[in-house]
Amino acid sequence: MIEQMTIEQLLEAYPEGIAEGFAGYCDELSAWQLIVDVTTKLLDDGCWMMVDGQQKTVDISPACIAINGSGFALVSLPDCHDDAFDAPEIINSQQATPEKSAVWALAATVFRMVMGCNIMNGRGGKAQKATSKLPFMRNEMPALSRLVQQCLDYDVTKRPSLDEVLVAAKENMERCREEMKDGPRMKPETASSTSATQADSAAWPEEMIPAQN
Repeated sequence: MIEQMTIEQLLEAYPEGIAEGFAGYCDELSAWQLIVDVTTKLLDDGCWMMVDGQQKTVDISPACIAINGSGFALVSLPDCHDDAFDAPEIINSQQATPEKSAVWALAATVFRMVMGCNIMNGRGGKAQKATSKLPFMRNEMPALSRLVQQCLDYDVTKRPSLDEVLVAAKENMERCREEMKDGPRMKPETASSTSATQADSAAWPEEMIPAQN
């Protein structure tokens, strides 16, 4: 079970702070590392946290993930809950399976870290319906984008388990490391010339395209 810590305790343990600060700048290798670290923590400690002596479903969002050197640590902080990362069955007060709801929240977190915006036009699980199209992140990250899609399935029974997510993440993390030995897959100017909210937006479902101010 994950124990809650104060922000002072977090900064003492993880002086680099939380992952939310670089949402939209997360590359594929870092995204796989985040998935490995968070799923490992959930499998080791369970999908629960203690808050004021009560057991609650663990929060998963960029605000609840600390940077730990080249890796990440899932933490529990007071007042960091963000319902944009709650699975639709939790929002709709339907029967929830903590593991599968955690899988959904992790995928929503990865989407935010890579793309810089939340799914379903920023509204997350509260806007997802059984008929909603699943978001696809980036064409140059097909394996990551497919796994995120699978984890965001509205149907709880169709989402992979934490064990399955961990196996896929470890395999793809090693693949990314091997590919990086041959140099970047994209030209640097290509990677930096398009904002996270604009990247591949033509492939997004209509309800996910950010409104233009």
